[in-house]
Amino acid sequence: MRSYAPVSLALLLVLLTACQAHAAVTPLLTVTCEAPQGVDMSYGGGLLGLQQDRVATASVAYPDLQPTFVVEDDKPQRLLVTFRAQSARQGPPEPEPALEAAILYSTDDQITAVAPRGEAVWMYSLFPKLGMGYFVTHNHIPFGSTSRSVATYARCRFVQREP
Repeated sequence: MRSYAPVSLALLLVLLTACQAHAAVTPLLTVTCEAPQGVDMSYGGGLLGLQQDRVATASVAYPDLQPTFVVEDDKPQRLLVTFRAQSARQGPPEPEPALEAAILYSTDDQITAVAPRGEAVWMYSLFPKLGMGYFVTHNHIPFGSTSRSVATYARCRFVQREP
């Protein structure tokens, strides 16, 4: 009878090493921002396009959101984005899944990334030396002829690890 113990042990060691390597990925850059605020703008004829086209603007603030951005060693051209909601309930918050955005421009002064999300496109611009972030979404609202853009900004804290 043949024993599969050495093969199983070898497979287990490979899996443990792979998991440990993935867990060892450390951020090159971590950005945490205060609650964003800005302007919501829409243009169009509303639901089903039944109204005359118009422009509407409104101030917006998201006091319970804490945007977080991470650039990791193994994906330097990807920005991991989390808009975590701060909660009044006790206990640690549930982890939000991070969304990936493609970094299009990166210098010491500015990092800009974009990400399509369904009917919308998001753009994130971070300014490390200024301690500021700008977040914009543009989208077309289905079932009508309305476009919507939300432009926000927030003060941010940048923590960079030397490669």
